[in-house]
Amino acid sequence: MPSIFIIPTAHGWNFLRAAEQNGSWNVRKLQTLEEAAPLLAATDDFVLGLPVSAVLAQRFRLPSADPAEFPEMIRWFQPSQ
Repeated sequence: MPSIFIIPTAHGWNFLRAAEQNGSWNVRKLQTLEEAAPLLAATDDFVLGLPVSAVLAQRFRLPSADPAEFPEMIRWFQPSQ
């Protein structure tokens, strides 16, 4: 099982690392994904979570290749709260 998870948040990323032998997690907030690189070692096993918009962008065949036009081409479903 991976001991590190990098998860998107509304305003950046959470870097979660399993604490040694006590079952808890150390959580560090990052502004950018680039900030995670120095926190990782070459031998680390980690999971990178992706924002759903990035996943959807790869799944759709859109009429334009310009990423700036993406928000206008996709209508997002917003569940009522």
